Amino acid sequence: MEGLRTYLSCVVAVCLLATLAMAMVQQERIRGVVRLISGLLVVLVVLRPLPSLDLTGLTEKLFSIGGREFDEEAVQREYQARLRENIKRDTEHYIEKKAEELGAFVRAEVELNDEEYPIPVAVRLIGLVNHRQFTELSRFVREGLGIPIERQDWVMDEAN
Repeated sequence: MEGLRTYLSCVVAVCLLATLAMAMVQQERIRGVVRLISGLLVVLVVLRPLPSLDLTGLTEKLFSIGGREFDEEAVQREYQARLRENIKRDTEHYIEKKAEELGAFVRAEVELNDEEYPIPVAVRLIGLVNHRQFTELSRFVREGLGIPIERQDWVMDEAN
């Protein structure tokens, strides 16, 4: 407790000295230098105890509070699931936005591969398009996303 009191006293003293130094300086040019030096001193005093902290013990304590051990495989699975979800959602949104720009109303359902870093390998497009929109959107999916026409499943009503 005494260590904390000493630490806080040091921080308050440096802040008071910095404020006093700023109040004493009238020239704007020198004031900027005093402000910089004062700020650096305050940061140094505030951060001084960080190297002596035992973060290993803190980490172990936090895990023991949770009542379970750190499961790296579970974290990796969770990361992969979220990554897959984000890539799938973003790709579907990207295709739907492109269709919207073309004046078509399409809902995309993207299929990803099972690799460590998932990429889109197939898409099912459901909606209403005309021939021009179909051609342009199909080309966009093929060239922009690398999904060949054979892996594009179109469930469309054709607009005139």
